[in-house]
Amino acid sequence: FAQLRAFFEPHPGRVQLIQGYLTPENVAEVLFSSAESLLTPQAEVDILKIDVDSWDCILAEEMLRLLRPRVIFIEVTHIVPPPWKFVRHYSRFDWTTIYSQTTYFGTTACSVSYAAEALGRFGYSLLSLDTTDVVMVRNDLEAPLQSVLGSDLKFPQDEAACFRKSYIWSFGVPMEAVRDWFFANDTYKAMDEIFSNITAISQEQGLASVPFGL
Repeated sequence: FAQLRAFFEPHPGRVQLIQGYLTPENVAEVLFSSAESLLTPQAEVDILKIDVDSWDCILAEEMLRLLRPRVIFIEVTHIVPPPWKFVRHYSRFDWTTIYSQTTYFGTTACSVSYAAEALGRFGYSLLSLDTTDVVMVRNDLEAPLQSVLGSDLKFPQDEAACFRKSYIWSFGVPMEAVRDWFFANDTYKAMDEIFSNITAISQEQGLASVPFGL
């Protein structure tokens, strides 16, 4: 963080850096109560990027109650394909006890379908799935984007089509299983397998006490 601050020091007033532990419970405090804060409630910002390797989607929902970003990039898990809606819920679990930059936590954040539905309630639509992130765009920007990307662009984009065109990260789960769940004819069997795999991976990675929804 010290290196980041030194890099942006020549641009006072243009870039604001806040170092802290952000959770769904303290979003308002961190964003608005800092002496350095340039933000105000319901402020319109260009981009919101969330990548916290935990309850990313729950955090995004809380932030959208306070801010109006034009574009959102939020990390999602690929091991739960459309149309399944998975989310790792918030708890006061201390992530520092298990976190490692070299470990892929495949059962954190949420699935593409959960992100599309949850953020859609705030007036955002799915634009694409970009590697590990879904890209959501505020609905009032559809017309301006059409002028740039073409009139065929419609909101929201199809979740399944975005998933099929993306590079899938299936760490912890065989790619064949993810494919089977994506094309599942037996939905009860698929849901049972997804639930069992998420539960097993959670236990292996020390997340058994952190709730999830499916």
